Amino acid sequence: MEFIFGSKFDFESARKWASEMEWTMVNISFTYVVTIFLIKYAMRDRKPYELQRPLVIWNALLAIFSILGVAKITPVLLQHITTKGYISSFTEIGPCYTDNVAGYWTFLWVISKIPELLDTIFIVLRKRPLIVMHWYHHALTGYFGFVTYGTGNAYMIWVVWPNFVVHSLMYRYHFLFIFWLFDFFEVF
Repeated sequence: MEFIFGSKFDFESARKWASEMEWTMVNISFTYVVTIFLIKYAMRDRKPYELQRPLVIWNALLAIFSILGVAKITPVLLQHITTKGYISSFTEIGPCYTDNVAGYWTFLWVISKIPELLDTIFIVLRKRPLIVMHWYHHALTGYFGFVTYGTGNAYMIWVVWPNFVVHSLMYRYHFLFIFWLFDFFEVF
């Protein structure tokens, strides 16, 4: 795992590691779904937890992470499109994967799908409605990320970049909503 913490990002090592993690992601996704429904079942006769403070922190961290992802990948993606063309961004592994910064952030996106599973924990502990789209999306996105990254599919950047953009808006919105809904000083 030195490619994660080293001074130079190595796409091939990261790709190989993601490929080796494929079955681990199957197990994580399966465990996630079972755990969510076990917690939901266990919460059926309990009062919902008030989790404003952890939610403010969680949403702030994910908003910052996603904003940084957009900031690090966008210039490299635009440069790739202007120099090699739009189609090549779908068909060849370019700097969004191999660049020390953009490649690293693309890889971080893949890894981030694991901790993002905690989103659902907040939903079930607060006894909010759990829609199929939510847990299904989380279970499959992590697996999809590891498989497509591990097999070196160039088109994955067109999942990574829009996901960073949407999450930078969505988590920022959730952070501000909770922040304003509950007076900041009441939350902390």
